[in-house]
Amino acid sequence: MKKIAVFLLAASAALSVWAQPKVVGKLNNVQGLVTVSAGDQLANAVSGAPLIVGNRIITTSSGAVTLSFDSGCDVTLKANESITVQEGRDCAALLASVSPVGAPVAVAAGGSSLLPGLIATGGAIAIIIGSNNKNKTSGS
Repeated sequence: MKKIAVFLLAASAALSVWAQPKVVGKLNNVQGLVTVSAGDQLANAVSGAPLIVGNRIITTSSGAVTLSFDSGCDVTLKANESITVQEGRDCAALLASVSPVGAPVAVAAGGSSLLPGLIATGGAIAIIIGSNNKNKTSGS
């Protein structure tokens, strides 16, 4: 019985060492709203916080941050960008792994030039509905 207890204690100690998060750098120059996603948890980023392998760093439209990797590589995220922290990658691969978050809304991108088309389409739909209703009432 003692052997089993010692084995279980040793196995749990080995697993706890294995499960320790791998820190590969830190966050610097956090501006605006920047979040860190770790599994199903989300937290606001702060300057000096550790970069942990597997975490996802996400900037909002008001956010920016510099990820300073222990390897000497600095990756700066501008507004609406994200990266998943990985180890063992060179600086070029880390920079290439930055991706945009979300997509611009068509109205915001097109400005007011989209509005006349929407109005014309709505008008056409109203005419079609009106003519269908007129046909139904005149035929009854």
